[in-house]
Amino acid sequence: MTDKANRFVSPDNHLLHLITEINPSLFDEHDLKKAGLCLLDWAAVAVAGSREPCAKILLDHAQQEGGEAQSTLIGTGRCGTARQAALFNGTAAHAHDFDDTYPAIPAHTTVPVASAVWAAAERDGRTGLEIITSVITGIEVMCRLGLALCPDHYRRGWHASATLGAIGASAACAKLHGLKGKTIMDALELAACRAAGTKAAFGSMAKPLQLGQAAALGLESADLAQRGFTSSKRVLNAADGFYALHSNDFSDAPLKKPLGEEFHIHGNHFKYHASCFLTHGAIEAAKTFFADNDDHLPASIKQVHVCGHPELLKVCDNPEPQTGLAAKFSVQFCVALALTGKDTSALTTFEEHLTRDSALRKLMNKITLEASANLNHEEAEVIFSLKDESTIKIFGKPTSSAKPDEERPAIEAKAQNLCEPVVGKDGTSKLIQLFSALQTLDRIPDYSGLSKR
Repeated sequence: MTDKANRFVSPDNHLLHLITEINPSLFDEHDLKKAGLCLLDWAAVAVAGSREPCAKILLDHAQQEGGEAQSTLIGTGRCGTARQAALFNGTAAHAHDFDDTYPAIPAHTTVPVASAVWAAAERDGRTGLEIITSVITGIEVMCRLGLALCPDHYRRGWHASATLGAIGASAACAKLHGLKGKTIMDALELAACRAAGTKAAFGSMAKPLQLGQAAALGLESADLAQRGFTSSKRVLNAADGFYALHSNDFSDAPLKKPLGEEFHIHGNHFKYHASCFLTHGAIEAAKTFFADNDDHLPASIKQVHVCGHPELLKVCDNPEPQTGLAAKFSVQFCVALALTGKDTSALTTFEEHLTRDSALRKLMNKITLEASANLNHEEAEVIFSLKDESTIKIFGKPTSSAKPDEERPAIEAKAQNLCEPVVGKDGTSKLIQLFSALQTLDRIPDYSGLSKR
């Protein structure tokens, strides 16, 4: 056996153990509250995203396709099959790139997992605690796989939110279905052998579609496995399997870590800027400069030098974005917004007409970029050189609390801002109430009536 083959001895046993052993007795109050916040954030961004062109196209497609009304297409007042709902809700929830993220991979974890679980739970009549258990399980699997495969997986150009999201979603739905042993592995392998997603799609409708597809694929894989559809046990850990093909850095150490430590869902960071998470450190630095230097208006800035993680330059070096979607992946545009006091948490700030704003364009031309491997994905060092020859250096990093109770007010405010224009104050209040007490519910209430006003 070659050295390369030796690297893939049997990490799937660790995944099987992980999925089997996670249960509500392991959760404390903080786990339940964090899961509720992640699900509220997911629902809020899905409601807002249901207005986007990509969601409207999928809604039309689902209506043409037809099928049994099993699960809610969030924000539309309509239902579709569970698979259609997973695809629609996953795409809508990522349409604004405003959903939570796990920076260490980096990947968006809640959207693919929750979109699959929620659709299946509505169809099958599951309890709130079963939903939370399945979501925590799916995110745990997704994050551990990401830590096992990255950074090479992401560096190669794979969209980890989609590739790993499909497997995480299948693990979550396998947990929800109560699958056992080999059937669990069949579900994961059926997802892994079809999982895909590329970073080349960033800044287009194809990016959120990849997360919707991951959710639908995960749900479908668990459904098929439950019905007896089998896979090859070589799919994940063979020398030509998923791990080997997707990374040269694979290590099963993250998969082997015992349960009992903090669940990875606590590593999810909520987004408070409606742009790629890689831009957030630079935005925070620019916001600090704007707040602390009222006498230094944009006209007094000679140059802005942004130093960030190498992925920032690969993904977000776009000095001339032409659309609102592309602007979310332009660190130059995002920094210019912050330096002019614009609200980077407002969806309207990333509308296409602002990409042609002459004042923003002029400021963007003053921004230079540099990569530094010493910085994390979410960090940035920004040097502001002024026309009076002075310089100001600011370190930027998104704020995040490890305590759900401290995060709740900001997430509820975000949900209100995103949802009220779509479903009104009453509908938004119902969503917030739902996810604050989800673990107590014997069945999800019927929210199919929540629709655009």
